[in-house]
Amino acid sequence: MNGLEQNLLFAVVGLSLVTSLVLVVVRMVRGRGHDDDDRKPWDDLEPK
Repeated sequence: MNGLEQNLLFAVVGLSLVTSLVLVVVRMVRGRGHDDDDRKPWDDLEPK
């Protein structure tokens, strides 16, 4: 595995980590925006 492949792998992994982190933050901020329905954030993880 040469240096270029390693850098590419780190870039892909880093990008997916950043993307999932941004999605979590956006979901938390949106959930805090409307508290009228007192659902927990982890209720979305359970199937309906």
